[in-house]
Amino acid sequence: MKGVFRFTIVLFFGLILLEFGLRVTGHTPFQLPVGGIESNPKGCFIPQMNKGIVLAPGKFTVNIGELTYETRHTLDSMRSTSLNLIQDSITKPIVQLYGCSFTYGMGVNDEETYPWLLQERFRLLKVENRGVPGYGQVQLLNELRDNKMSFEGVKVIVLNYLPFHDERNTLNAAFRHKLNIGYQLSKKQDPELLTDFSYPYAAIDGGALQLDQLEMKDIERSFFWESNSALLHILFNGLRDLRVDAKHDFRVTTQLIKEIKAACDSRKIELILTLMLDDQRSYDLIDYCQSIGVNTQDVSIDLNDKQMTNYPYDQHPSPKAHQIIADKLSPYFQQLL
Repeated sequence: MKGVFRFTIVLFFGLILLEFGLRVTGHTPFQLPVGGIESNPKGCFIPQMNKGIVLAPGKFTVNIGELTYETRHTLDSMRSTSLNLIQDSITKPIVQLYGCSFTYGMGVNDEETYPWLLQERFRLLKVENRGVPGYGQVQLLNELRDNKMSFEGVKVIVLNYLPFHDERNTLNAAFRHKLNIGYQLSKKQDPELLTDFSYPYAAIDGGALQLDQLEMKDIERSFFWESNSALLHILFNGLRDLRVDAKHDFRVTTQLIKEIKAACDSRKIELILTLMLDDQRSYDLIDYCQSIGVNTQDVSIDLNDKQMTNYPYDQHPSPKAHQIIADKLSPYFQQLL
């Protein structure tokens, strides 16, 4: 018994010394990043069951630190692609652009986003910006499987892919941590923010793709211990990294695209996959898409070029990058007329 007591005392003081040593060498406990997204009026993004977040209808001024942009969200939770509401109501072939914050246009005004630019150039089409920050591909498959969702008049779905969508599609440990950080930042701005919403994710079970959802209250974890200990912060980061299986996440993404293709085919909708980054995972996805008959469009931009991002405030595509993406997609849109 005395041996156990002595071991406990030695371990306790050893951990205290290790914590002290880590702090002296520059390691710190977890800290929420400074800033976050603020909007006027509040709540430009709102939580929703099985989608995570959606766009709140209305006109907003959004601040990302010192970066400010203006946006209008429609009643059906899309970012506006035109000011001509009467003209928009006329029946036209619909092209829907799905994606994340890169498609949505985080950090740039409505008229600077590539969906808006494409709508300006191709007025005989109705271009819908259905990009939502934080989305991957799983949200689109959920909508295609939802019998309440109408895709009447939709001719083409243009689905954007970026390599970091893989972790979003599976809600792996690393992305859950990011969601938690985003939630805590939002809660600082709105203390009444609830956890009564969920995020969708996909998994492969017995070789078959399964869709499920995880409630935010299960994703949310108190940062108390990690926020008070550099040692625990290092350990938790390491555990999160160990639990990430990038090959598995990519496989889930490929199966999502296969299911999306089948759902689009059943609705007589053409599916186009756009790829914004010039990297190996995007090349691998191009090869996979070719094997299942999904057309791809290269709209890649160099995010290492500061002119292509909202540097120094934000790493999303700049107005110039959106212009390049619109230029690269224009030849394909011309074929739709």
